[in-house]
Amino acid sequence: MANLLIRRQFYGKYFDNVLIISPTYTTDPAYRAIKLDADKIYNDYNDNVLLEIQNKIQESRQEDPNAQTLIIFDDMAGYNSVY
Repeated sequence: MANLLIRRQFYGKYFDNVLIISPTYTTDPAYRAIKLDADKIYNDYNDNVLLEIQNKIQESRQEDPNAQTLIIFDDMAGYNSVY
């Protein structure tokens, strides 16, 4: 996953914003190479997180109507809060 995000020939050149929802982001060594601001990383998944992401996308679209956002859900299979 990290390789796909970092390298420009993959996802890196197609998305202006990358947001990651992953309960293991801080402990997964594969993510160390990805340099994202803390406000683009979510360790939890719930309605409030989705509303916050929706607001970020809307703000991004106000600045640039063509802005593309990639949302990655990683390591969510065993996550208890998913309903």
